[in-house]
Amino acid sequence: MLSMADLNATGLEGVILTQLSKPQSQFTRELYDLWKELKGEQEMPSKSDFKPERMKAYLPNLYIVDIIDGGADYRLRLIGTALTQMVGRDMTGHLISAVPETQWRGRIYDTVVRERAPVGYLSQLGRPGGPAVTTENIVLPALDMEGEFSELVCASVLVKGP
Repeated sequence: MLSMADLNATGLEGVILTQLSKPQSQFTRELYDLWKELKGEQEMPSKSDFKPERMKAYLPNLYIVDIIDGGADYRLRLIGTALTQMVGRDMTGHLISAVPETQWRGRIYDTVVRERAPVGYLSQLGRPGGPAVTTENIVLPALDMEGEFSELVCASVLVKGP
């Protein structure tokens, strides 16, 4: 569960509005249901379980985060095209610690790493040269190819904006 400090965390790029007890949009509900199906009786699925043919509809709004040193930092490894357009820049390859305006996201990732469970939330994102938008977001834990919990499969979908 996100703390009040987490919920009040802000950055130039965004603010967490509220944590969600369950996915609200059809997009995040379907992705969460797929995550549950893929994990089966396991604690969480492997990233390799997310086959491209099943993920095609989600790819533009998907991003993959590498967990570095058990959560000491996070790397934005892959970012979908819709998200790059939404925030006005491509953050692929960036470390959360190296981009001050995105460090608030690290608190959300910390919660997922600590609880080893999905987190959903609404956020408001500022965009360079554009109006703020509200997004629904889901962060899903996943195992890497070696069976270690070291990746987050995440998605953001626009719920209010231009």
